[in-house]
Amino acid sequence: MKKLIVLTGLLLLIISCCSEGKYSITRYHSQETIDTLLVNMVTLIGVKPITADWQTRHLPEHRSYYVNHAKQFSFDRYYISPNGVHYFFMVRPARHARGNQRGVGGKFRMNTNLELYEFEELFNTPVMPYDQIIAKGREIFVEMINTGNVDNYVRKKDFIEWPDDRLKYDKQKNEWRYDVVD
Repeated sequence: MKKLIVLTGLLLLIISCCSEGKYSITRYHSQETIDTLLVNMVTLIGVKPITADWQTRHLPEHRSYYVNHAKQFSFDRYYISPNGVHYFFMVRPARHARGNQRGVGGKFRMNTNLELYEFEELFNTPVMPYDQIIAKGREIFVEMINTGNVDNYVRKKDFIEWPDDRLKYDKQKNEWRYDVVD
């Protein structure tokens, strides 16, 4: 009986490690590529320099700003689907009275020059303690890669802060925008 318990425990540990590796960005990219990819993503996700807007944020003079800003972001989950869609979940900085981090997840495609296209943030978690960001973000991530969306979580405010009834993601500008009410 003890051997069965030990074997079951080892099997669960192996399965757990394999599933963790399945969603590790290092499974797909070298560290150099990860660094470049992160800065390219932060250019779309992060706070823009005061002198940039959605059209000029990619200009070379802003690159060092995003390189520095990227140090505050970290990948937690990453997966490339068989049809070439890259899914991500990362922890990002937040400015809020309740804390300074939140989770963000989405999807994109990428060319051989590491240029992102069809980029879309699908969700941002509320600001919360790190362990909750990770647990809830990972749950949403699995839903996102299985369905291509996070629709089953949008109304769960303890999982997703936005999108909501007013704040939507503008795929052309690659930023969150409030709906204009007439």
